[in-house]
Amino acid sequence: MNLMKSVQNSDYKYDYIHLISSVDMPLMSKSYFKGYFKKDVYIGFLKNIDNSTKKRIRYYYPFRNLNIRKRTHFHLYITIFTILNKMLNINRLKKKENQIERGCNWFSMKASLIPEVVEFEDIDMFMHSYTADELFLQSILRRYKPTLNKYFLENDNAMALRYIDWERGKPYLFQNSDIAELRAIRNSNYAFARKISDVEIFDSVWE
Repeated sequence: MNLMKSVQNSDYKYDYIHLISSVDMPLMSKSYFKGYFKKDVYIGFLKNIDNSTKKRIRYYYPFRNLNIRKRTHFHLYITIFTILNKMLNINRLKKKENQIERGCNWFSMKASLIPEVVEFEDIDMFMHSYTADELFLQSILRRYKPTLNKYFLENDNAMALRYIDWERGKPYLFQNSDIAELRAIRNSNYAFARKISDVEIFDSVWE
């Protein structure tokens, strides 16, 4: 949200915005990158949404400024506040159960869609929750979710043009031994790779 508001308030005119982390590496050359993006959004969607996903925002959790996932007793905190919310009959998703979608939090999208996101009337529904960064954009822009099964053959990160390996790590940290692998997917359908352990890997991939 801070990224979008900064772009919205900027004196510059942007075509696209891309949310990346400090350990992301571009997998596209400048010319390929500028020519690749044509669609409105490149957002990852999960095919099916279960109740545990909706529980993230159904109840009120006072964790907005606390990285609760790194706490030892994370699941205990969640359980306690879930019970309290149920006792108080709190349900922030009344009549909105079918409006929730989920995917990776990394995305690329046209800047013209920013007002629709930052001015979303129910944006407070995603506050005081946990890991709603994987829900809010997909839910607001859910009309872009693919409807055909073939578009879900790759994972949600690939749908967002991110090369992320969850099989070898959480996620995997690419090493010098992976340079050939990263070279092989330059200027393909991945805009960024994550996570990169050393800046020298970037130089080696693009040398």
